[in-house]
Amino acid sequence: MPVVETYAKRKSERARAGQPDIYGYDVVPTFLRQQVQLILEASLGVWSNNTAYWPGVTPNGLWSHLADLMEREFESFPGRVANGQRRLSEFLSVAGDVDEWLSAVELCCRLLDNLADDREGRESLGAFGVTQPPEEAIEEINIRFREHAFGYEYRNREIIRIDDQFVHAEIVKPVLAVLTDIGFEKANEDFMTAHRHYREGSTKDAIVAANRAFESTLKAICMARGWEYPKGARAGELVTAVRNAGLFPAHLGNGLDTYIALMKTGLPAVRNNAGGHGEDPGAPSVPDYLAAYAIHLTASNILLAAKAHSALGS
Repeated sequence: MPVVETYAKRKSERARAGQPDIYGYDVVPTFLRQQVQLILEASLGVWSNNTAYWPGVTPNGLWSHLADLMEREFESFPGRVANGQRRLSEFLSVAGDVDEWLSAVELCCRLLDNLADDREGRESLGAFGVTQPPEEAIEEINIRFREHAFGYEYRNREIIRIDDQFVHAEIVKPVLAVLTDIGFEKANEDFMTAHRHYREGSTKDAIVAANRAFESTLKAICMARGWEYPKGARAGELVTAVRNAGLFPAHLGNGLDTYIALMKTGLPAVRNNAGGHGEDPGAPSVPDYLAAYAIHLTASNILLAAKAHSALGS
């Protein structure tokens, strides 16, 4: 079902024009809870008592699968009853822990991702009046998150946290697309791990994972082009290796040197100072904004390297 533009939305957008986006992270808006449940009902179907012998994918089977997964993960999930949709809907309505609520939404979106590639499953669900394709359901969930300024988004099979909409749209999302290419699997895993640690508040781990994502990207480029690099090389050495191999245009001269120096010292320095080494138990925690900076800097560096790699051709 398409998202409808209403008078109220247009009025609200005009009132916010020119103002920075302010995101919330700690409270799930009540209406957003309702909207997500409606989207899931439209895309997964409605529980029925007459599908016991249906040979294909059924709403009952999907709801029961999700409810069973949640019951194994969270003590607060409603006890076992026959209706899996009722159990999950109750949890989505009242879950007070934001991380638990997001975990439920993430599992639902992953199931929708799987359905997007399951033609027979989608056809089977069509017999039960399912009206919303899984791809549209995922996109609408992200849209509803943005409408409520709820600072999260589902991408690459995970919920990630958004801090700055412009940076996210212009840098982070393009990187998420680049890292789905063949050969960048490890870099993608590291980058998504950085986001996951950041969302969970593990800022030091987020910085370390961000640095690994950058290193994994450079190694992937070297492997794709048959370039050698030192065994156990870290970010600075890898940048030197790809630069010497011709990843970046030589004619850019001194101007490029500045960017190369930043790639070699910027993120690794953040990692070494804040998250890269063992610390005393009483060491101060790393602030969220520094972890966000590390992730955004990682995204910028990866995007620069990936674009240069693409510009060289095959």
